[in-house]
Amino acid sequence: MARGLIALTLAVIVAACATRPADIITVHIFSNQPDHPEVRALGEQLEAAGYRHRITYAETPGGLEVAETVIVHGDSASAFNRAQELEALLAAPGESIRIEPEDYGNHHFTAGNLGIYIHLPAPEHKPKLKVHAHLAGTCNARLLKLFLRVDRSYRLERQQWEDDYTPVDAGSEYGDWVPSGAGYGMTTAGGADWSLEPPLDTDPAVNVYFVRGHPDFDGCRLAEPL
Repeated sequence: MARGLIALTLAVIVAACATRPADIITVHIFSNQPDHPEVRALGEQLEAAGYRHRITYAETPGGLEVAETVIVHGDSASAFNRAQELEALLAAPGESIRIEPEDYGNHHFTAGNLGIYIHLPAPEHKPKLKVHAHLAGTCNARLLKLFLRVDRSYRLERQQWEDDYTPVDAGSEYGDWVPSGAGYGMTTAGGADWSLEPPLDTDPAVNVYFVRGHPDFDGCRLAEPL
């Protein structure tokens, strides 16, 4: 019975050694975006390799402003070796990883602890497209706003009256435009063509157009808002 118990105990110890590094390491992950999928995936990779980990929000010290991973270790040869093992684990084609000694920024790591710093630049926000022309009008008891963007796309906003004083959104239409004489040729996202044509006697200083060929707003008048 005692031999069986000893054998079972040894088996548990061997299994534990197989799932954790020989000396248990805690890896502290610091990132300016701790909830980013890339950071979470790194934690899962470490856990699968037998490392404990902790994810913490922190602006990256040392002026790191590029997408780069930095491993920081304590002041010992074994800590440096552990950092190299971690680098080998995380290395991937095209990925930059470097190792720094202790006291990176204002952080210091004691035995059994390593630090990983991941700076993830904020996603670039697409600039709002500038408007080439903004027209508006009332047509068949509906309010219309037409935005011709500089990338040759358009958005036609429709509103309807909820009561005598309150306009509410009634959907938008999208498509493309091209210059056509003194007006514009329009094509809906579904491929239907219509146009904006200026009146013959219009004041050249005022942008006024009639809608021609649109299935809902043919003959309506749109003008640049005052």
